[in-house]
Amino acid sequence: NNQTLWTPDTIVATTPPRMAAVTRLVVLAAVAATCLAAPPLGYPVNSAPKPTTIVAIDTWAHKETMLVNITLADGTSGIGAGGEAWRDNNQTLWTQSMFHDAIAPNALGRDIADILDIEQAAWEQYYKNSGEIFFRGLAGLDHAVWDARGKQAGKSVCQLVREEFGVPGPCPKTFPVYGSSLSRTVSPNDLADKVRKVKEEHGVRAFKIKIAQRMGHNVDVYPNRSQEVVAACRQVLGKDVMLAVDANSGYTDTFHAASIVDFLAEHNVTWFEEPCVWNDLQCARNVNRLGKVPVAIGEQEYRLLEDWRVLIGVNTTEPPCAAIVQPDVGYVGGLSRAVKVAHWAREAGLRFVPHSPGARLTTLYTLHLMAALPSDLAIPFMEFGCVDGGVPSGDFTPGFKLANGELELPTGSGFGVQPLPSFFRSTHHRTSVWTGQTP
Repeated sequence: NNQTLWTPDTIVATTPPRMAAVTRLVVLAAVAATCLAAPPLGYPVNSAPKPTTIVAIDTWAHKETMLVNITLADGTSGIGAGGEAWRDNNQTLWTQSMFHDAIAPNALGRDIADILDIEQAAWEQYYKNSGEIFFRGLAGLDHAVWDARGKQAGKSVCQLVREEFGVPGPCPKTFPVYGSSLSRTVSPNDLADKVRKVKEEHGVRAFKIKIAQRMGHNVDVYPNRSQEVVAACRQVLGKDVMLAVDANSGYTDTFHAASIVDFLAEHNVTWFEEPCVWNDLQCARNVNRLGKVPVAIGEQEYRLLEDWRVLIGVNTTEPPCAAIVQPDVGYVGGLSRAVKVAHWAREAGLRFVPHSPGARLTTLYTLHLMAALPSDLAIPFMEFGCVDGGVPSGDFTPGFKLANGELELPTGSGFGVQPLPSFFRSTHHRTSVWTGQTP
């Protein structure tokens, strides 16, 4: 019964960006004022929605991600980005369509305190068509809710998460990163030179590089490329700098994945990421059981009750499938679900470091999360893609600031940043407005 309204492309495209933004704010403020002025249908007489009720949702779909803006009944807004699309630029349009069909109707008229219930209700209605694309949209809503919560409380998202975990004191001003390379095409010597420069120029003290071949069926990019690149990077970094490797599902079975473990151990590799095809949890468990190099997995997982509980070993006699768990906040469905995974990991005695190789808003959300977590849970470095193309500034303002190997946390409430204006000039803009009826 919630009405979904489409903002025509022609209106957004022909309205100057500043005027379009002002127009949206006026409309959303009017909606919020209307909801506060009189008891809407579905509420008891003499009652009005709480200040934390979601009354309107805007989305902007781009080729790489979807941005979500929620407006609450008291006029507070929260902005959040969903998970990144990969290869197919139409994915964000699919996510946007799913969002307004299934997620927005379950969120409008609801209190942001009920975010996990909202997400569950949306999934139950759309489970036949769910999957990672659906959960990317869910992440956009979830992150917008965290941003709004922080603004209403006058606290950063980092501080909110810190309080949830019972970590005393304020959030740190900075957090260390590990420089992540995504390249398999650069030569081992050239990659070694890149990581050396990042170490010397930016003070980064930990790195992760690619080995094997993505979904490579046990075939390397070329023979012995993995061994060459690990040896070259270890030589220039020295023995004390953390070095991890990522196989991106390069091996199809335990035998082949295990064939390189001794070499990795000899070169003091900190963890072996996604050694097997990502959903072959038993293979990952077998490699982890060897006890030579800790296994890290989880970036593709989004199903909490099935994959994550099995991976971590919740309510089972089987050992965990990995020593380090790596949800991607954009793929798992948002910060709230990543926090739940973090709690499970802590109870199981595992370590936690999300997948965040890019330089987008989801990387910023990971920064807030990692800076908040207790030291017995979080790996002391978060992933940051600063090796292949230099240090990125991000798609928001103020952008990333890297110094002495650490990223600066934004000041201010919520996530403390604003997306770049280009987000709001998208021709793929949709709005859903609460009609006053409860979901």
